[in-house]
Amino acid sequence: DTTHIAVAEGNVVMMFGKSQVSGDRLEMNVETRLATVWNAFGYMDPDVVFSASKLERIADDKVVVTDATVTTCTQPTPYWAFHVSKATLHIDHYAYMRNAAFKAGKVPVIYLPYLIWPMKKDRSTGLLLPNVGYSRRRGSFIGNALYLVLGRSQDATLYFDKYGQTGTGLGFEYRFVPAARGEGALTGYYLNDTVTDDNGNEDRRKRYRFKFTQNQKFDNGFSLLADLNQVSDLDYYLDFERDITQTTSPTVFSHVDLVRNWRNYSLNFKMDRQEQFL
Repeated sequence: DTTHIAVAEGNVVMMFGKSQVSGDRLEMNVETRLATVWNAFGYMDPDVVFSASKLERIADDKVVVTDATVTTCTQPTPYWAFHVSKATLHIDHYAYMRNAAFKAGKVPVIYLPYLIWPMKKDRSTGLLLPNVGYSRRRGSFIGNALYLVLGRSQDATLYFDKYGQTGTGLGFEYRFVPAARGEGALTGYYLNDTVTDDNGNEDRRKRYRFKFTQNQKFDNGFSLLADLNQVSDLDYYLDFERDITQTTSPTVFSHVDLVRNWRNYSLNFKMDRQEQFL
């Protein structure tokens, strides 16, 4: 009665809103409902799963976790997770993480001394996870991307890649919804590439790929389907694409179809363009 502190031990479960935390021990102020849970495991909306040696609820929508693992995967061994020394998780806002080590499975991939991670249901502008790797063709590489929310019906992603043997690549992806029954996307990538032939001679080439797609149904009954592609050379697919159907095809195909259907007949406007690489 004096301290207003309740202490519980054993299989303790604390629920607030859509969030739930279980642990070995709980200390809670019964007036403020602020609490501390030891050996905590829990779920926070939206879709954040965590385990921590200690969890402190410091506000109605905010907790602090210490020596914790944070992820959105529900598997016993998460496909990816952050291990942090300390993090503040703010529901429907952001997670502020210190000493964040990103892991793919159990393998550490990258370390960041400080990281802000969105905990929102809606889209959020910010940097995406870095991409690192190595290949014989490009050497070691590191890349990152910036995601931009441009409104309710459009967004964009900007890419920057640095390759150890070939150069610097820049890319973008712009997605839009022009009307209720339509969607489209424009993507592009450019690389001032350094190519080495069989004799060891280097040659610099400007390499690129652009793609535009749109699917739209109009109120007057017409439907539009467009898929336009342009690429600098066939080897671009072999060097940079991971889709087997593109890396094995010697053609670049583009088409635009405009269709209007009635009960007994239909009207079709069609345009095709095919570029063959020999």
